[in-house]
Amino acid sequence: MKLLVFNGSPRKGKSNTKKILDHFLRGFAQNSNNSFEMCYLMEEDKLQFYLEKLNDADVILIGFPLYVTSMPGIVKRFIEKMPKNPDATRKIIFFIQSGFPESYQVDYLEHYLSKLAKRLNYTYSGMIFKGMGASVEIMPEIFSSAFLRELYKLGEHLGNTGSLNNKVINHLKNPVKLPIPAIVFYKLFIRFGIVDSFTYQQLKNNGISVKESLSKPLISV
Repeated sequence: MKLLVFNGSPRKGKSNTKKILDHFLRGFAQNSNNSFEMCYLMEEDKLQFYLEKLNDADVILIGFPLYVTSMPGIVKRFIEKMPKNPDATRKIIFFIQSGFPESYQVDYLEHYLSKLAKRLNYTYSGMIFKGMGASVEIMPEIFSSAFLRELYKLGEHLGNTGSLNNKVINHLKNPVKLPIPAIVFYKLFIRFGIVDSFTYQQLKNNGISVKESLSKPLISV
């Protein structure tokens, strides 16, 4: 089975999207009959080349971070340019990771993606969602090791059966909604500026001026 992966993170190889997907792909590659290739949608000059590669794979996976309940512009552009699939047996999977933990916020997105797959003539094979994706970067490995093992098993299941394990997908979606103690905890984080300090540090790490990003949020960087 040949899997073609499109990474829709603006951070490319340094992204949490890639760090998480790497575990999924290791599981997928345990079957020696499988192969995969990762393409970065941030590489705008290769867009047409990537579109032409769509027909070379058995399964397409599009992964991206969810920023304020919206996908990155590079993902939207890619989707808008995707041609209708000539082979309805070809499958498509979506992987989304976000900073917020609760999965009910992406219910609307799954409806959109499943309809999109149908309109593009792909067999929709599911959406994988993982909240708190940034934990792989900002927290000790012990905090993310459990869900990364699940991603590995999910990839292994796809590689051996050609489908996703819905039981694992549903488990990854936990929590669906935050319990009251967790809401109180996050409110304290916001009140004391801990969330803001993390955001500002990420901007600096990516070479973006905090002052500029606040005064000119739509500036091209």
